[in-house]
Amino acid sequence: MEKSAENRLQTAVLTLDKMLVKIDPIAENIHQAEIRIEKINPKRYPKKFGKIIIQERIVNLKEQFIRVIEIDEEACLYDLHDAIQDAVKFGRDHPFEFFLANSSSPYAKKQRLTEKDEWEDKEEDFCRSQLREIWPLGRRKLYYLFDFGDKWTFEIRKERGRKEPEPGVKYPRLIKAIGLNPEQYPRLGE
Repeated sequence: MEKSAENRLQTAVLTLDKMLVKIDPIAENIHQAEIRIEKINPKRYPKKFGKIIIQERIVNLKEQFIRVIEIDEEACLYDLHDAIQDAVKFGRDHPFEFFLANSSSPYAKKQRLTEKDEWEDKEEDFCRSQLREIWPLGRRKLYYLFDFGDKWTFEIRKERGRKEPEPGVKYPRLIKAIGLNPEQYPRLGE
């Protein structure tokens, strides 16, 4: 027998208090796991054990990070650059670009969002290009490439729908962080 919507809602409300007290301990456990994962040296493990790939999976686990940023659709690409830099705690010490592609592969066909040659002209284009003008992308994705030497590449996704800005809230703002920030200048030889 199926419960009515009112009964299901009542059950959810009654169990919500029991779940809320567990959120902080779960968040602390995740934080402790991140700390422990960061201490793992993948080079201490075999590349493969039988058919199971070990070392590469550890590296991928350690490198995985996601940042969710709320930003006004009227903001420009340069504002998005600043928001990403703040979210990952990088220095703003290298050129960058935005491009559209089907993947972040260096071999993927890219459509750059500016074709200017001079850096100052590119910055002007990034300041003029508003986020609302970029979507929809079809099958392509928006990427942000920072530091043409180290090639830090970030995939940028837009959530579906439109959310009205909240009064009194300063945008852009970081609303979710999964994983540790990447180290902009990792120490070599460790």
